[in-house]
Amino acid sequence: MFHFQAVLTGPACFYTDYMAWINGTAAIGKDGKIEKPWHAVLIKLFQAGVFMLLYVFLGDCFTPDIIIDKKYMNLNWIQWIFILYIVMAFQRVPYYVAWTLADAIFNLSGFGFKGYDSYGKPQWDLVSNVNPWKVETALNFKETLEAWNCCTMYWLRRVAYDRAPKGYRTLSTYLLSAVWHGFFLGYYVTFLTGALFTISART
Repeated sequence: MFHFQAVLTGPACFYTDYMAWINGTAAIGKDGKIEKPWHAVLIKLFQAGVFMLLYVFLGDCFTPDIIIDKKYMNLNWIQWIFILYIVMAFQRVPYYVAWTLADAIFNLSGFGFKGYDSYGKPQWDLVSNVNPWKVETALNFKETLEAWNCCTMYWLRRVAYDRAPKGYRTLSTYLLSAVWHGFFLGYYVTFLTGALFTISART
């Protein structure tokens, strides 16, 4: 309720991480020193700026209605699929902007430090909600899900997947996600299809 960084677009975070930030222990790194987020923040602001410019200058050229335009319908199927992919990618760009900006805001306030990578560099991705590169280059549905709306996926795992009966965990988690999004039929088709993809990938 009082977590002002997450008011507009999230992402969700866990209470223990929030309290560590409130207590001033969230960003304590090596030798007890507080890690500075400036490098991570500047990279995320730059990324958000690039996505914003892409959407402002090219977004109107790739609206969903063009995929049924006669000019594009007359293309061969490979070209049409390519245009469809570009159109779908541009529908994701506003989310990249919002979530990357939100991530930068969290980091700027000192929230989001996750330790160090194998090279000893500080990681500020505790509340990173999306990895655009991994989303766009994913080789399967599972990789896409792992890189998209990540913090919500962690939340769904805690509140639904881990608590549901073993045989119904995947289906109940996707169903909860569909209800949480709203009551349009498209949500239920999308998430139930996602559940089938996930179950199929395991067998």
